[in-house]
Amino acid sequence: MGGVSLSLRMLYVGGTCALPLATSFPPSPKEILASIQHSKSTILATVPLFLEQLILLLHQDDNIGFQMLARLKFVSCGGAACPPHIGKQLTERGVNLVIGYGSTGQ
Repeated sequence: MGGVSLSLRMLYVGGTCALPLATSFPPSPKEILASIQHSKSTILATVPLFLEQLILLLHQDDNIGFQMLARLKFVSCGGAACPPHIGKQLTERGVNLVIGYGSTGQ
């Protein structure tokens, strides 16, 4: 439900939803980065597992991908707890990370 809620809020404020341009399902981190660049997206909504896979790729490309994520308004992460080391790597490189998991938990 969180993804639907985020999408509706984004559309309400004039945002655009872009589905990844991919040849596989689920899309690979490389395909997601290409989609962000091609569509001029401003927000990425994803889960922690994907962020872990994405960070492995980003370390291989001389931080160009980190710069691409840092230009987004924010990266929203939910569906599971985000490991602290993932959040730290992203925020240290200027990525505005919004965690949407656990906000109603104990």
